[in-house]
Amino acid sequence: MSILPYLVGAVMCVVGVGLGAGGFASRRRAKAAAAWPTVPGKVSAAEVIVHKESGVNSKGHRVARVSYEAAVKYTYTVEGKLHHGKRVGLADGTGGKAHAEKLVELYGPSTEVQVHYNPADPKDAILDPRENGSGRQFAIGGALLAVGLVVLAYGPMLAGLFAF
Repeated sequence: MSILPYLVGAVMCVVGVGLGAGGFASRRRAKAAAAWPTVPGKVSAAEVIVHKESGVNSKGHRVARVSYEAAVKYTYTVEGKLHHGKRVGLADGTGGKAHAEKLVELYGPSTEVQVHYNPADPKDAILDPRENGSGRQFAIGGALLAVGLVVLAYGPMLAGLFAF
């Protein structure tokens, strides 16, 4: 009997649990950031930036990957000192075109905003603590964990079907 299905299932479970734990940590950081003090700020610039990467897939074909980033810059003052920020949320900020366009529309130039800043380091600021990426981490982690558990539970049967 091959141990490969069990090894694959165990790795999937470990990665799934790790992603889920990362999602919990992101949610915890977002909750802390939501409790940070806020000050008025003003958006100075907002645009969608297109990131293009090219590479070769497993079949040797050239592929291009495109992601979009909402580049939002804003200013705010804490205790008389002017600060410049560019983070909308806690997530990395790249993803789909529609989401980036929505953020640029929401935070267009000259828009008045409420800036959440870290009281321990006022240079650390965000506009929306809900933008934290935890939903994706939970979904991917949960799917990997579920598939990993199925592979662990039915390893011998799967080994026969797929000749592991």
